[in-house]
Amino acid sequence: MGREHVHLLYIFLLCYQLQTIGAYNYQVGILYGENTQALEASTGGSLYKKLYNDAAQFIAEDNLIGDSDELRPSHYSPPDSQFVRNSHFETIRAVCNNMINGKDLYGIIIPDDMCDICGGGIGALIGDVYTPTFALDQAGGSNAFKMMPVEDDILEMLVGVINHFHWTDFIFLYDDDPAFSIMSAMLELSKDNGWQMIGYGLEDDLEAMFEDLKLKKVKNILFYCGFEENIIPVRDAAFKTGVMRDTYHWIFGNVGAPGLGQEDFLQTKLRQDGAFITRFKPENTAIQFSTTNPIPVSKWPYREKAAYDAMLTLAEAIKHHQDTNNGDRPESIPTCGSSKRSELIKDLTEINLEGLTGHLAFNAQGDRINYTINIYSGKDRHNILKAGQWTQSIESWEKRTRQTWPKPGNRLNMQPFRQSDNEAIKILCIEEPPFLFVRGRTRGTRQTGFQDFGYEGYIPELLEAIKKVMEDDGMDFTYKLELMSEGNYGRKDSVSGQWDGMIQELIEDDADVAAGALTLTSQREEAIDFTDHFMKSDIKILIKHPNFGVQEYPFAPVFPFHVGVWFSNLAALVVVTALLWAMARWNPYEWRQMYKRGETGQEEGDTFCIRNVFWYLWSTMMLQSYTRSPRSHSGRLLSSFWFYFVLCMVFLYGLNLDPFLKVSKNVLFIRSMGDLLKLEQTVHYGVVRHSPTYDFFKHSKDETLQTVWAQMATLDRDPFVARLRDGVRRVRRSNGRYALISEEKLLLWEANSWPCKLYVTGGTSTRIKYALAVPSGSPLRDQLTYAIRKLRAEGVLGKLEDKHWQGSQRCANQTMWEDDSMYSLNSNDLMGLYYIMAIGLVLSLIIFILDWVFSIVFPSEHKGGGRSFARPPPAQQPRRNDMDMDDYGAAAPPQPDQGGSKTDWI
Repeated sequence: MGREHVHLLYIFLLCYQLQTIGAYNYQVGILYGENTQALEASTGGSLYKKLYNDAAQFIAEDNLIGDSDELRPSHYSPPDSQFVRNSHFETIRAVCNNMINGKDLYGIIIPDDMCDICGGGIGALIGDVYTPTFALDQAGGSNAFKMMPVEDDILEMLVGVINHFHWTDFIFLYDDDPAFSIMSAMLELSKDNGWQMIGYGLEDDLEAMFEDLKLKKVKNILFYCGFEENIIPVRDAAFKTGVMRDTYHWIFGNVGAPGLGQEDFLQTKLRQDGAFITRFKPENTAIQFSTTNPIPVSKWPYREKAAYDAMLTLAEAIKHHQDTNNGDRPESIPTCGSSKRSELIKDLTEINLEGLTGHLAFNAQGDRINYTINIYSGKDRHNILKAGQWTQSIESWEKRTRQTWPKPGNRLNMQPFRQSDNEAIKILCIEEPPFLFVRGRTRGTRQTGFQDFGYEGYIPELLEAIKKVMEDDGMDFTYKLELMSEGNYGRKDSVSGQWDGMIQELIEDDADVAAGALTLTSQREEAIDFTDHFMKSDIKILIKHPNFGVQEYPFAPVFPFHVGVWFSNLAALVVVTALLWAMARWNPYEWRQMYKRGETGQEEGDTFCIRNVFWYLWSTMMLQSYTRSPRSHSGRLLSSFWFYFVLCMVFLYGLNLDPFLKVSKNVLFIRSMGDLLKLEQTVHYGVVRHSPTYDFFKHSKDETLQTVWAQMATLDRDPFVARLRDGVRRVRRSNGRYALISEEKLLLWEANSWPCKLYVTGGTSTRIKYALAVPSGSPLRDQLTYAIRKLRAEGVLGKLEDKHWQGSQRCANQTMWEDDSMYSLNSNDLMGLYYIMAIGLVLSLIIFILDWVFSIVFPSEHKGGGRSFARPPPAQQPRRNDMDMDDYGAAAPPQPDQGGSKTDWI
């Protein structure tokens, strides 16, 4: 080696030595707890220890402090004594005596797991005795520099998000302080916000705890814990017990909660049928930080990021102090409780930098400020959708982003939930009047503003009312309607278990809301969520209006007597006629025999010929008068029993006639589904296939309803119809022989539509509810429920129902006479009587014509030369009192006058 090379080497070593002598190591105390000191399984080293070393290396490599100075972490193991970990005083003394005093530290970083009973407040205890202390817990009300958001900010953010989702009932899961403090504060706010909140502390047996929670049937759960280590066990237990599955909405209140972003959990467990999850993540820039941790920085839990940021913050404060003090280094604080405050306190309140947990800045109390938290909501494959932001300082956010904050005066900016479409809330509908119908256009997708695009009905106006409520609360509710081409609300295949129609669209997240005549059923609730109902309806019966039905049997007036009775009565008439004729012919005391003896005239003698006997009995049967009655005791006795027989038959007929004339009115008196069984011989009934009514009867455990269901197919070969309109058409054409069972609201619309020939009857058998449907766990469930309840309280829902079911239909506005007349007998009911009268008129006309023709053909039979049937003038007739009376009280025949002439009389 030449002399020149030796000189160069000497110069290099001298420069290196001078540089080393000029470099300065700033010691920072790193404290650990039971969890933060845990060894990493892959390397056998402490994850946090490597994290701090990585931060120190990054600071050195990027020369963040300057002058080749370094920030060197001094690692201290947690106290071994259980007594120390379970005592505030002993913990503070152990930290000060063993880790701070005499160490010439420039700051310490303390985790939240050093003291078991400190409730996450160890940072506050140490922060008041040593500065600067960087606390990885919330350390509220202390002098520590808090890497976590303070409790008041967390509380404001959680309250704002819950009110945005319009939760009214929810469970707050917590472990210890500060979670308990936040829960208590929210409990005090519950009355003002209209919440029904249940505070629920974590138990040792998490699975048993969640099984108990399932019984409460509360679907909204807010979970906030003081120790991040509790998040993953709670997550796993909730998923295992089904509490983190469909229909549930979870809010994980911890910022950057660990375990929710793990790929294996999201992809394998929450990929399908998972709960709707809302979580919070700090907004940070894309700055690359050096680390040996194989896990991407974006997947780190918040505490790991905060620990890394504490190192960056201290380095930035040191550099800021040197830059503002002509390169002078700050002095260290060697002991706890020193009256001398660190020179870095002022620098820490003036610096601004970007870290892994977002913007890093502090106020004079050491509280974290000027940061922003991103809010993510979704389920299954939409789990990472950004739902909004909460910023600690609107002014700082606007200055940093050079934009205007969308919600002046409100630090929370939530976007409207749109899962299937980025532009608007997608609402599926089915055209079914009066809920929704389309005027003058083909079916398709249309934007909000139904008046302009032909949408009419209850649902479009309900959505507009909901939109107004949302906008009054500062929430955008832009939506678009899309009509289902198949017109199917949703059926579950009994073999595959798959849904179709609207429900399938919601399950696959291809729509946000389903609106229409969609009923709330337990089977559907297993697949999707429903809002609070906007309308109730009974299951009732649609029939042909009794006033417009045609009698299927027009001769119903003969039905009170069986055909055998009619023939028996006819036979009785024939027998009595023959017997009375025989008595009148051969009884010596009857008119005929008296005529033969010359005791009466010929007309009296012919009184009870076979023809006159028949008309005598017929007229008495019709309760008519007669000219002469039998004279003999036997004839009179037979007549008396005939009168008794006739009276009994007439009254029995009259008493039994009414039900047959009012057979069309029977359906008006149906008060329950069981009453249908009484009409099985006259009315067949059915339902719309796969409708809620169909499912109601099919799955009912009630014996009466099971009987009705069984008789549907027994009475009718095909009692089911594919669509409601098919059933209505069948009722109109069935002449009262078919009744359709369905939801009252749908039937009323059809009955009130022109022509007014249908009627809805039936009592209250069961109540069904119409509600809006959303994907399982969707936040729209609670938001729409809030709007519906508000509209109900304001009377808007009632007005809409009256408008579409009463005010706009002709048949709904009947007069009292028209409404009550259905119970009266009408011409349709009495058609048989009109027919019988018509038959009598025709027969009498025919006989009249025959008599007239006979009088023309045989005129001699009607001339006056024969027997005279004319009575003598009143003056010539003897008075009955002056006549001699025979034994039977009959007048003796008159004597011939002197001229020998004879007068015939009756």
